[in-house]
Amino acid sequence: MSFNTLDCTTVLNRELFSGLDIAKKLRCNRTKATAIINNVLNPLSIAELNNDLQDVLFVNVSTDASNHGSIKLFPIIIQYFKYQKNGITSKLVEIETAENETSDTITELIVKQLRRHILLMKQFFENDLSEAYLFIIHSITTNQLWLKFFKTPNAHTCIELLTIAHYFFCISAHNANVERVF
Repeated sequence: MSFNTLDCTTVLNRELFSGLDIAKKLRCNRTKATAIINNVLNPLSIAELNNDLQDVLFVNVSTDASNHGSIKLFPIIIQYFKYQKNGITSKLVEIETAENETSDTITELIVKQLRRHILLMKQFFENDLSEAYLFIIHSITTNQLWLKFFKTPNAHTCIELLTIAHYFFCISAHNANVERVF
């Protein structure tokens, strides 16, 4: 929901709940709501995410380009399993903007967010086996992209990790319309 709609929403809520005394006193327009979201709720959700991810071994990062006018938006979603919170949790980390949809650009956007949340040392894997398609489009295989991503000199280790992840972790938790990183 846009911050601009908050001006109308407050008036609408006062009308809908006019029988309640608290509704008559409700004053939270765009300026106040923006300050609350940016200065209270956002830092709280980031702190909660960072706290959750401290003891999580594997996370899945998803993104998909969405055009908003001439701007390409990339929502970055982190998915992880935490048994204390009843299983798989999905969180929107950030919505990034970019000029294009190349794999290098998307990787840079994601790495920036992973560094921000100190997640670069976690294990990230893709859950799609379409290396032939990637080879035609990007002239590079998925394993080569992962080696570049992890800066791992040992291709054998990278392939073993990918195989483990394909079978045990990266099964989609829901039917969200997302693409994998590469």
